[in-house]
Amino acid sequence: MRKTIERDLTREAFSAFAEWVLVNCKSLFEELTVSTQKRTCPLLSVHPSRGLVDEKFQIVVTNLPPSQKVTLHSLLQTEDKDFWEAFGHYISDEHGTVTGTKDESLGGTYEGTEPMGLLWSMRPVPGSQQGLRIRKRDVLTPMVVLISVYNGHLSQGFSQKPPLATSVVERWHLAPGVKRINIREEEVHGTLFLPPGPGPYPGVLDLWGAGGGLVEYRSALLASHGFATMALDYFAPKELRLEDVDISYFEKAYQILKNHPAVQTDHLAVLGLSFGSIISLSIVAYSNVIKPQCCVCINGSHLIPFDKNLFELIEEMKNMELSQALFARRATAAAAALPIRVFSSERLLGMSFLRVCSQGSVICEKHLPYQNLPHLGFCSEACGVEKVSIDSSVESSSGDIITDRGKQMERWVEHYQELYGRENIITTSAVENTNLLPVMDELDAPPSMEELCKAIDSLACNKAPGSDGIPLEVIKAGKKTVLLHHLHELLLQCWEEGAMEMMMEKAGNRHLLEVLTYPGSGHLIEPPCSPHFRATNFNLQLTKQKVVILWGGQTQSHAYAQEDAWNKTLAFLREHLYFNETLHYGKTSSCVISAV
Repeated sequence: MRKTIERDLTREAFSAFAEWVLVNCKSLFEELTVSTQKRTCPLLSVHPSRGLVDEKFQIVVTNLPPSQKVTLHSLLQTEDKDFWEAFGHYISDEHGTVTGTKDESLGGTYEGTEPMGLLWSMRPVPGSQQGLRIRKRDVLTPMVVLISVYNGHLSQGFSQKPPLATSVVERWHLAPGVKRINIREEEVHGTLFLPPGPGPYPGVLDLWGAGGGLVEYRSALLASHGFATMALDYFAPKELRLEDVDISYFEKAYQILKNHPAVQTDHLAVLGLSFGSIISLSIVAYSNVIKPQCCVCINGSHLIPFDKNLFELIEEMKNMELSQALFARRATAAAAALPIRVFSSERLLGMSFLRVCSQGSVICEKHLPYQNLPHLGFCSEACGVEKVSIDSSVESSSGDIITDRGKQMERWVEHYQELYGRENIITTSAVENTNLLPVMDELDAPPSMEELCKAIDSLACNKAPGSDGIPLEVIKAGKKTVLLHHLHELLLQCWEEGAMEMMMEKAGNRHLLEVLTYPGSGHLIEPPCSPHFRATNFNLQLTKQKVVILWGGQTQSHAYAQEDAWNKTLAFLREHLYFNETLHYGKTSSCVISAV
């Protein structure tokens, strides 16, 4: 009995002890857990870490203290060895988490809930060369982006501070299995990208702008979405002159694409950007060979016909005296300060091609040998620059006066070699510290009689007539007669009928035209998440000059435009190229994308 009582007391004591241990150990465990959490390093995850450039990713940072200020930062080294970065300021929630898809950036290169802001708001790191632009040349390699999280809200000095966590992300233009084929047939220079599998697939002929060269990354991305796409080099490729590039060159390229065994013969499209849009619309209209099912044109013009060769087209664009004078009058209102707005290219072509100096003014003042005479670009009258009379004396580079005619000519040659042999630059601060101009709705109004008169007055005499054969002196003389009213009526008729919507309406094909307009976007509408380039260095193939071009637009609006335009372009191509039973093969549907 005694042993039984002692055993029961022992059990009660053990139970009490066990209960005490459980209670106290639970408290101790909780304290240890909190202490461990405080010592746990933040975790950064990016999913997917490898994907196409138009694919969105999700960024999540965990294991942060609640309400901690952090900075998400992205860094990219381009193929030119330049570094680009973007960053956003965040505050962790009560769980110590930052989620890119739902949390707002409070500052940085982007603001608001912008999951892809770390890509589309990228800009060159401080101290970089001015006028840079990202253009992927080798599509067989990815763009490698380093994404990091830093303690506090930082805006500079990222390379001098250690990150809390880092992740590497690969962004590809080429999906696995896409084939890249060099095209060198019948003087045609291009690259064909074929989607994975035997096919056949719908085909797209891809034309870029006046910068020239073979640009492949958009074609590679289109092939990654199921379209056999051919990037074409057409601005005087090797062994060809501008005079040699006519409609037949594009017809050969179109036939190469069409006849490839992996391409569907009756499911073809043409896509063009900027100057490439001029070519796209013209070859579809004038060629008896190029008969695509649809056409996509981004920030181009349908008013300039390309029915001869590139050289004659460029010369014709230079000789559009009256129309250039009229539209230049309208351009001066927006060109009087930086940055310029990119006009609807149906009305105005080329006004984004402005050179700027490092001080940020529109007119780039390059001193000519004439004494005290600045070299002024277009719009000098509208910008309030007085004309200066030119005397016969010429200055040498050292400031001495040259009177000998032969040495004066040598000095002119020396001057222009210096002028056009060096790059124009523009500082980032000059662009960023100027206010954006408001949207000028008045530019959509038909040209007035007063505008026409001023345009006629600005025409230069003693010049060869244009393609219409009418000397400018006749137009000037007719200003004081009834001819002026007839000319204005003709101009208004051209204005109204020149609109693409009106032309398609009169042809009974308005249902085949889709127009996308993006206020606040710039000229270079590229695939999604591409950084916004507001001003870049540019080799102008039209004149062989090195210039700085203002592409226009606001960063956030431009990013939205690129994403929406790309998605709708893919949808447009799928609708008209993928076995559409309701498709009428005798007509071509068009999608026009323009910035405002």
